[in-house]
Amino acid sequence: MDLGVKDSKEDVKNGIRALVENPQAAIEERAEVGFKIEDTESDTKIDVRMAEVFELISERPQKRRRKIELENIKRDQEHKNPVWKVEVKKNYDLGLSLDTVFRRIDDLNIKEFPINLDDELLNETVTRDFLSSTFGGNSQATFPQISAKNVQKHGFNDFMCLNLEYNPRAPQRAGFPGLFFMCSDKDLRSKWRADQQRVFVRIAVNVWLYIGQYSLIRAAGLTVAEWKTLSYNVKTTWAENVCSMDWGKRMRTRICLRKALRREPTVEEVDQNQSNNFKITSEEVVEAYNSGKEMIGVWGMKCIGYDEAFQRDIVEKYQRWTPKQKSGGAGKTQKKKRN
Repeated sequence: MDLGVKDSKEDVKNGIRALVENPQAAIEERAEVGFKIEDTESDTKIDVRMAEVFELISERPQKRRRKIELENIKRDQEHKNPVWKVEVKKNYDLGLSLDTVFRRIDDLNIKEFPINLDDELLNETVTRDFLSSTFGGNSQATFPQISAKNVQKHGFNDFMCLNLEYNPRAPQRAGFPGLFFMCSDKDLRSKWRADQQRVFVRIAVNVWLYIGQYSLIRAAGLTVAEWKTLSYNVKTTWAENVCSMDWGKRMRTRICLRKALRREPTVEEVDQNQSNNFKITSEEVVEAYNSGKEMIGVWGMKCIGYDEAFQRDIVEKYQRWTPKQKSGGAGKTQKKKRN
């Protein structure tokens, strides 16, 4: 490869292009030929050529980043629900870059699950009260506990109900992948509690959509650097919820045991002390994330199936269902909201 000043501008570009695109071949060629940088009367020509070289080198990663950015924007639009505009609560939107989101999905090799079903039926929705009335379980819980009596009736005890206001990176469409963020330990080898979940997402007020059967796979948790990029309000809201919500109990226990034991507690010690219901402050939670002792766990959501018979059944039942009136005289009913 001859990069001497006697070469044309195009020769210089071609030489550098070869170096960038195939470094090994360029290095081998250089070992045989070498670079010819001659001391001539035209120092200006050398400067001009080197400027072009640096421009060429810096141009490639910029173009690559822009290409990835545009591809991610397109993917993000495809992942949005085509019927409903999902509103996200500001203090719960982690504000992660699309690259951060899709890189985790791609690292787990999660693809869209093909569903051969009429779009109208696929996007039929129900209310949360209907789900609770029909299958049992708390109408507010993410993972409603279904009584044994109800499970014996219908056979379902795998519900996962995600409010997209608080889980903005969960799937919005049936079959599509997504991410679920939760309070988790740092062991990336940990497995999800069940082989699969029957997932519903809240896409608007009192509007819940069945999107399929999902397995959850542990992804890389948020790094300290990613945590620190979150807004003050998001970090404060997350920390306050860790202090007050049931799903934050294990983290509260770990933080308190670290202070008492002056070391990292074992899994067994955390299990044994959860009943103590330790109290901590949101400042302690933030510090645990800042120091890397705790991290927000990330789970990839992979659609592995779609229960078409289940969807047809709930749509049919919902058409005939009359909700009970929540207040007023016994036996009165309220008009069912149509979606």
